[in-house]
Amino acid sequence: MSPNVVVVNGTVILFHRLGEEEVVEALDLRDGGSRWTYRYPTTYRDDFGFDPGPRASPAVSGRQVYTFGAEGVLHCLRLADGKKVWSLDTHRKFNVPKGFFGAACSPLVDGSRLFLNVGGPDNAGLVAFDKGTGRVLWTATGDEAGYSSPIAARFAGRRRILFFTREGLQVADPKTGEIAFTKRWRSRSRATVNA
Repeated sequence: MSPNVVVVNGTVILFHRLGEEEVVEALDLRDGGSRWTYRYPTTYRDDFGFDPGPRASPAVSGRQVYTFGAEGVLHCLRLADGKKVWSLDTHRKFNVPKGFFGAACSPLVDGSRLFLNVGGPDNAGLVAFDKGTGRVLWTATGDEAGYSSPIAARFAGRRRILFFTREGLQVADPKTGEIAFTKRWRSRSRATVNA
């Protein structure tokens, strides 16, 4: 399993799995010394024995680090010391099916919001959270999750969030979740995913 890594201000943030725990570590970029470690239990196993995850890179915004584990647990940690600010089990909250390889969407932080392709039925395929509190701001579509991460872009002067779900492309308004554009694109085989 390959760890997921980001580097910010001389700190390496490493998100990986050790045994039955998903682990977030902050290391000094110069000497590799540990600054802090945050661990939490996981029982995730993919159905093919390929990789127990996690598969998503952390996101860093201001003084906070955000991770999204293979079982769909979203964490917000303090960058300075790794203390938990908030967490949410998105798969439990939104009744998300396991999928072939679990959750693999890196969080996107844009302004005061955090966006994920969660993949929940009942209008919870796409979710926007308040990045400071984890409060759900909006949900949209019933698309299952794809294995890609959202991106932000401007089209005709309007800010949009683009999600590549299992069903195809969804372009959403970041403030309201209103879907501005949809392009269905996937194989006819149920055993495939978009990545």
